[in-house]
Amino acid sequence: MAQSSFIANVAEFFTLEGASRTVESVGDAARRRIHDALALGRQKATCAETLWANGHTAEGLALAAGALDATLTAAPELAKKPADDETASSPDWREVLESRGVSKADLEAIKSAHDRSKEALPVLDRDVSPAHAELFLDLVRTRHRADRALAPGAMTQRDLRWTRVLRGIGAVIVAGVIVTGLYLGLRTPTGTFATASDFFQQSPQFAPENAIDGSPATYWLLPDGATGWLEVSTTPARHVGRVRVLNTTNPPWSDRGTNEYQLEVYSHGEVVRTIDGAFEWTENPTPVDHQVDLDDVDRVRFVVRSHHRNGAGLADLQLD
Repeated sequence: MAQSSFIANVAEFFTLEGASRTVESVGDAARRRIHDALALGRQKATCAETLWANGHTAEGLALAAGALDATLTAAPELAKKPADDETASSPDWREVLESRGVSKADLEAIKSAHDRSKEALPVLDRDVSPAHAELFLDLVRTRHRADRALAPGAMTQRDLRWTRVLRGIGAVIVAGVIVTGLYLGLRTPTGTFATASDFFQQSPQFAPENAIDGSPATYWLLPDGATGWLEVSTTPARHVGRVRVLNTTNPPWSDRGTNEYQLEVYSHGEVVRTIDGAFEWTENPTPVDHQVDLDDVDRVRFVVRSHHRNGAGLADLQLD
């Protein structure tokens, strides 16, 4: 039942079939009175919320009560037929709201707020109690609910057409945003990316991206004395002829660098080749090339086995 009700509400939102029937059944004179009553209710509600927010709570509460009253005066007008004369009896607003699909729980909430607003309300702000604050919120909420149910009675056929068009355009825009978001969120990014098991002090100065920027002046460093790895992934997978690595010394201190290492070459998530290597210590390292000559390589991992001095690092790792 809940699913059926949801589908019906969605269908009504876009087709406005129920609203169209309402527009057809309301005469021009009644439509103007409904429009004016709802406009007055909205006007009072806006003033009430502004006063309340600025600390004028007593006046805000009184206006909120008046806003609900003004909105509910539109209900009997909605039930009138074009042929009805001025002497025709008017149904109670509860009957009208119930016929407009307002639930029994909402009707009880509207009636409760309406009845409580008829009790003596405070005149001075200092006399506004927490119970009055609760009443104010109930008046605001229930007026909105009544307004939504009665609003179609103030619409013209032209209003309906424009509402359908605007909601259709809005749906297309929302759908476009969702599709674009899904595409951007789910698509596999292309390019070359670097990750690492860790990096020194979690500082961007020593982050793994520094090892794939092509500059020997920037580098990736591991924490003091730690082993770990730097991984370069490429999307889409590609042919790799060689892997070029360049050690670092952490200039100008020259206090760290990688000693023994292993290259792990991956294709489709599997290791297809391992290459062992070692850097000799020098304050002016030169690139070292390792021949690979493999297709469909999607990542290469540089695994640090040991280090020189305080810790390990790498200035550059390039896939050629």
